[in-house]
Amino acid sequence: MKKHLIICGTFLALAMARPSLAQNGQADAQFARAGIEAAKAKNWDKAIDNLRKAVAANPNDKNNSFNLGLAYQQRGIERVQAKKYDEGIADLSESLKLNAENSTAHRFRAFALLAKADYEHALQDYDSVLEHNRSDVEALDRRAFAHVQLKQNDEAVADYTALVKEKPLDLRGYLGRSYLYELSGKTELAMADVNKILQIQPQNEDAQNRKKRLEAAAKRAATQPAGNPAAQPPAPAPAGSPH
Repeated sequence: MKKHLIICGTFLALAMARPSLAQNGQADAQFARAGIEAAKAKNWDKAIDNLRKAVAANPNDKNNSFNLGLAYQQRGIERVQAKKYDEGIADLSESLKLNAENSTAHRFRAFALLAKADYEHALQDYDSVLEHNRSDVEALDRRAFAHVQLKQNDEAVADYTALVKEKPLDLRGYLGRSYLYELSGKTELAMADVNKILQIQPQNEDAQNRKKRLEAAAKRAATQPAGNPAAQPPAPAPAGSPH
């Protein structure tokens, strides 16, 4: 995974930036170097153990704390990817204690929280991700999904609209928004989104099925008072894994 290579490069850069560690007699030197070497080998358990000892020996060394946060982050990511969500959340929370602005840790913790159906806490993490980058379409898609699960449909529509604005050819925004419009009986708005989907991808099955339902709803509305769809349409799902 590309992020692993980037992070390991960060550990390596810090190791090279501190050539005096093994020579200056500081109590944390041996633990810090061992932690960095373990991190470069992606042995996160060993890295965390040594870097925790380095931080305990020299709490004022920000490099040690930074590296410890990265090690917790990477172990947390691997645990989330292995669907060990509770362990992953615990590691990512430790990482965020050391660096509350770590948007990567927020992103992966949010994904794990979504998987556990803890939508309210997932929203908080996605809020943090989007504070760093309001154009993050993956975070917008997943935050919208969390809003839908909490029946916060107006907020979900706003996120899907932002997604459409950022990536006009991305179907997720139109699919999610048209679902919510259909659910609330806003047939014309839903149809506009469905037509856009079919313009981009004419064979999209979800859009084809939604269009049939919307056309049926429009016919009913012509002969009787408008209401909600007879059957609740299937909700869109977020993308499979965080990036």
